[in-house]
Amino acid sequence: MASIPASIQAQVVQRVRELIATGADPKNAFVTATREVASSLRSGAPAAAAAPPSAGAGAAAAAAAAAAADEPSGADDSDESTGPAKPAEDAASAEALRFGNSAPGCLRSSRAPASRHPRATVASLTAALEESVSLLAAEVDTTFQPLRLLVSEALGEEAALDRAFVKDAPADEEGREEGMPAEVVATSEDSGIDYDAAMAGFAMIKDAGGMQVGDAGAMASFLALRAMKPRAEELGVAHPHTLRRLVVILLSPFVGLTLDTEMLGLPEGKTKPLTLALDVVSSLHSEARATLVRWFSRMPAGALEAIITPSLAVFDELHSRSLTVDEVRGPSELLAIAHEANEACFRREMRRILPFERFYSSVLSDEIRPEDEYKRHILSQRGKGSFSFLMYPFLLSAAAKTELLALEARSTMIERIRHSESLAQSRTAAERAAAAHTSDDLASPFFVLEVRRDAIVEDTLRRIVNASPKWQLLKPLRVKFAGEAGIDEGGVRKEFFQVITRQLFTVDYGMFREEPETNTLWFNHDSVESRVQWELLGSLLGMAIHNSIILDVQFPTVVYRRLLGQPVTLRDLAEFRPSVAKSLSALLDYEADDIEDVMALDFTASYDSWGASKTHELVPDGAKRPVTQANKAEYVQRYVTWALEELISEQFEPFRKGFANVVSGKVPKMFQAEEMELLVTGSKDLDFAKLKSAARYEEPYDADHQVIKWFWEAVQDELSAEEQRKLLAFATGSARAPIRGLGSVRLTISRAGPDSEFLPSAHTCFSHMLLPEYESKDKLVAKLRSAILESEGFGLM
Repeated sequence: MASIPASIQAQVVQRVRELIATGADPKNAFVTATREVASSLRSGAPAAAAAPPSAGAGAAAAAAAAAAADEPSGADDSDESTGPAKPAEDAASAEALRFGNSAPGCLRSSRAPASRHPRATVASLTAALEESVSLLAAEVDTTFQPLRLLVSEALGEEAALDRAFVKDAPADEEGREEGMPAEVVATSEDSGIDYDAAMAGFAMIKDAGGMQVGDAGAMASFLALRAMKPRAEELGVAHPHTLRRLVVILLSPFVGLTLDTEMLGLPEGKTKPLTLALDVVSSLHSEARATLVRWFSRMPAGALEAIITPSLAVFDELHSRSLTVDEVRGPSELLAIAHEANEACFRREMRRILPFERFYSSVLSDEIRPEDEYKRHILSQRGKGSFSFLMYPFLLSAAAKTELLALEARSTMIERIRHSESLAQSRTAAERAAAAHTSDDLASPFFVLEVRRDAIVEDTLRRIVNASPKWQLLKPLRVKFAGEAGIDEGGVRKEFFQVITRQLFTVDYGMFREEPETNTLWFNHDSVESRVQWELLGSLLGMAIHNSIILDVQFPTVVYRRLLGQPVTLRDLAEFRPSVAKSLSALLDYEADDIEDVMALDFTASYDSWGASKTHELVPDGAKRPVTQANKAEYVQRYVTWALEELISEQFEPFRKGFANVVSGKVPKMFQAEEMELLVTGSKDLDFAKLKSAARYEEPYDADHQVIKWFWEAVQDELSAEEQRKLLAFATGSARAPIRGLGSVRLTISRAGPDSEFLPSAHTCFSHMLLPEYESKDKLVAKLRSAILESEGFGLM
C-alpha cells in the first residue's frame, strides 16, 4: 500500500483496530479490513460493519495486521489529507488498493527498491506482505508476487545477503542516527546478524504464501549457495562477513524445501538447498568452522533450533532407505558445529542454549547396528575407514550408547582372554601351576563373588582387590551369599548391590558427607579410609553399570563429569552448593571500582576439617593477594578447581581408578556426564504404559483378568506421581526407570491367594509382585496404597 493516500491507509488501520476490538480473529483482520475499504471506495458507501474474517489467510495476516495496527497513519494536518476524499481520488484509491499500484496484467511490485540489493528486514518483509495480502484480498493475485520478489532479491545474491537482518547500531560520533543499519561488519566473534529480527521476519512469511513464497525462497537460496560452493574453503577466512551469508540461509525456513531440478536447468529430479548448504559446511576451512562455533554459541535458542532441525530430519529417511556416506556426512558436520557451540555456551555461561537431548536422532539411535558401527569406528580410528556415526556420539541417545558400552566391554574381555590364552600356551607347566593359584578362571563367563551377609563389605573388598587380571571385573557378575542355596539369575545380584550400597554410600560409613542445601553426597576430605576402599567404591559403581543395576546413590552430576575427565565450572559447584556459587557469581557481576573494599577477599579459601576452621591459599602467598576487578575471574576459577578437585584429590583419585578398572575405553568418553548419571541412578521419567505393556503374569492372572485391569487402572488413574514412584520402588527396588525406560523392566504379577485383608507384597530382587484377588477395585486401591506407603522394611521379600 506504499502509494495509497494516507487517508485511505488510515481507514484500513482503523478498520483493523475495530475488528480486533469487537473480538474478531486478528489473524485475518487485515484481509477483512482491506476488502471492506476497497469495496466501499468502489461503491461510494461507508465500510461495512464488523464481519467475521475469512479463514485461510493464516498467521502471516496476523503479523501484517499487527504491523498495520501499530503504524501511524501518516496523515498530516492539512485538509487535503484529512478531509473527505473526492470521488475521483476515491476511484483512484480503490484501484490502488485493489491492484497494489500495478496494472492488472503486471503483478510485479512497482515499489522502487532502495538499492539494487534490497535489505531483508522485518519492516521490508512486512511491507511486501501487506502488498501481497492487498492483492489477494482484491482477488487480483494469489501468488504473493511482491513478497516472492523481495525474498528472491534479498536472499538470492551475496550482496543482498551481506545486508540481510543487519544489527541496528546506536548513534555515533559520525552522525549516524540511532537505529540506522550499521555497516556490515562481521568479526570472528560476532556475525553481525540480528537473530531476533531474522527469526521474526522468517516466521512472518513462513506460512504466508505457502508453496509460492517457499519456492521463491528455496530457489534464491539454492542459487546463492551454488555461487558459494566453488569458494567454500575461502568463506569466512579473510572476510568473516562472507560466512554470514551461509548463516542467513541456514536460518531460513526455505533451506529444507524440495525443488524440481528442471527449474534450475538441471537433469530431471529433486534437490534441496540444504544439500548444497551442507556441502559448503563440509568444505569450510578449520578457521571458518571455529568462527561458526563462536557465532552459534551466542545464538538464541530459536535460531539454533532452526539451524539443526533440517539436518536432523535427514536421518529420519533411515526409516525407509539406506543413506550414503555423502548424504550423512554433511548434516553430521553441521550438527557437530552446533553441538560444540552448545557446549561452549554451557562452559561460558553455565547454561546450554538447547538441551543436549535435542541433538539426539531417535531414528538413527534405533536403526544403527551397534556391532557394525563399532567396527567401522575402530577402522576409522586406525585410518582404514572414513566414516562412523560414533565420530558424532551426540546424535545417539543414552540408551544407544549403553548398548555400545556393553559391546565394547565384551570385545575387550574377549580380546584379553585370547591374549591370556596365548600367554598361557607359552608358559612352562610350573608357571601354569603357579598362575592357577593367583588368577581367576579366565575361561569362566562370569565373575563370581561369594560373600557373607554379616561381612559383605570386607568380603567384597577382598574379592575385588584380589581379582587378577582386573579386566575380570568386566564379566557379568554372579553373587552367592555364603550358606544360602540358590542360583543367581539376577535377583541375588540385585539384592547384593542394594545391601552394599546402603552400607557404603551413606554418611554413616564416614566416606561421604551430605551437602545440607541439596541432600547430595560429597567426598569427605577428612576420611581416613584406605585407597583400596575408595577403589572398591569406584569399581562397584562401574560393575553396577555393566550389570544394568540402578543404584540409589545421590551424587551431584559433577562426580560423573570428573569420572569422564571433563572440565569443571562454577555451574557444577552451583548444583550442590548453590549459596557458595551464588556468592561467586555476585562477585563476577560486581563492576564497581571499590571491589577490594566491598568484597574484602584474597586468594584464600576457608573450610572445615575435623570441626575446626582452616584456610587454604589458592596460589602461593594467596593471603597477600587481594581480589580485584582484574583478577576476580581467576579467583573464581581457582576456587572452583580447589573445591571440586584439589580438596578431595586423595579420595577421588583412587575412586576414579577403581571406576576406570571397569569402565574404560573409547565409548565412555562419548557420554555426557548427565547420561552417565542416568546410567547409574536411572531416570525420573516414568512411563507406566510401557511398564504395563512389558508386564508378565502367572496363572490365573493374565492381562484380561479383572484384578489386573483394576490394578493398572489404579496405577495410571488413581495414584499420584509420588505414589507411582513409591509403587515402582516397592515392586522393583528402585523409584527410577532404567536408561532404556520402564519398557525394559520385566514386572511379574502373581496371585497371592483369594480376597483377604493381606497387603500386596513383592520380591524386589526379581521385580515380582504378589497381589491377592481382591473383591473390588476400591479395596485393591486402598490395600495398594497401604502397601507402598509402609513398604520401607515391610512387605518386601
